[in-house]
Amino acid sequence: MIRGKTIVITRAEKDQEYLAKAIETRGGIPYGFPTIGFRIVRNTAKLKRLVALLDSGNIDYTVFLSQNGFAYFSEQCRTSGFDETKIKGSINKSRVIAIGPQTRQRLRSQGIRVWKMPTEHTSNGIVSLLKETDVTGKNIVIIRNQSAKSLLDDMGDLKANVIEFHSYKEYMPYNPIATKRLIKELSDKNIDVVIFGSPLAAENMLKIMNMQVPRAKAIGLFDGVTIAAIGATTMKRLQTLGFEVSILPKSQNFNSIIEELEKME
Repeated sequence: MIRGKTIVITRAEKDQEYLAKAIETRGGIPYGFPTIGFRIVRNTAKLKRLVALLDSGNIDYTVFLSQNGFAYFSEQCRTSGFDETKIKGSINKSRVIAIGPQTRQRLRSQGIRVWKMPTEHTSNGIVSLLKETDVTGKNIVIIRNQSAKSLLDDMGDLKANVIEFHSYKEYMPYNPIATKRLIKELSDKNIDVVIFGSPLAAENMLKIMNMQVPRAKAIGLFDGVTIAAIGATTMKRLQTLGFEVSILPKSQNFNSIIEELEKME
């Protein structure tokens, strides 16, 4: 169960609130330690071309790979002087695909009509969904994270016109005081669980800690700590880094992680 457990959340600081509240509601103690940060990507020329395409109605499918993709796209439009209401109307001229339930919820809350969501809430799931749909000759826009792997190679046999638009990118935050504190809490065995939502979150955790302690010592500090991973890819990366993963929910979302944590003794 979660009650009384101190649980480290490695999500970006702006994305921690939902998970922190879920932990607090169940009597746990959320411990925020972001190992990923996000920054908006500015490209006015590409933004103008995309907005014009959406407004023309010539985009058949608009794909959002995350809540952040939509949030930063909206921010780009707003700060560039575009009418947000008009932009949303332009997006709704196309069939909108959301990668997962949280992205779908965010889009719907902003007036975006979501056409479909893949069964597997991953980039591979998006590709599979489009392969099941006849998109030959169609125009597809994917709004995404610049730092993640491109989908263009995986979508080559779709015979569609695919545009990737980067609305944001990732970076590794480093707070020396917060890092020193986490190392002490781990050393004192005050941390019960650490949740990793992506391979990069795991990689950055070690890079951040390695700025103050040797890598081998950093890995050793997690002995006895329950490691929870979102998705098989994250689990595999954690294992190659030297972590022992104890929790891997069937569904790749944070609600499933909470359910699995409640099963802990």
